Amino acid sequence: MGDFNDIRNSTEKIGTHPHPQWLIRGFNDGIESSGLRDFDFDGCQFTWEKSRGTPNWIWEKLDRVLVNDAWAERFGNATARSLTVPTSDHLPLFLNTIPTVRQHRRRKFKFENAWLKENHYREIVLNC
Repeated sequence: MGDFNDIRNSTEKIGTHPHPQWLIRGFNDGIESSGLRDFDFDGCQFTWEKSRGTPNWIWEKLDRVLVNDAWAERFGNATARSLTVPTSDHLPLFLNTIPTVRQHRRRKFKFENAWLKENHYREIVLNC
């Protein structure tokens, strides 16, 4: 989670000079090869800006939350959102992690062949 200083596709940038496609591909390849994926967040998606109020104004989605499947399973109820901070060129992200409560399932009985080697195995089974 944080400022990755890169975008995943051209729709994540508004402003002058398109982002080089080779950088976008490299960032996406790195994310995918790491087994990560975007965790969506609410609020403004353009988390960084430069030159506000000028013809060179740029907005980009540079900040994001990346998760793997294990994290998503563990924190299935988590939420995230961007926050407005008027004194910064970045919007911070707030991640609320709520662990998913797991129901404990009863394990099925499994017979172990090694038990047959116990001296009193037959007596124990007959008594049960």
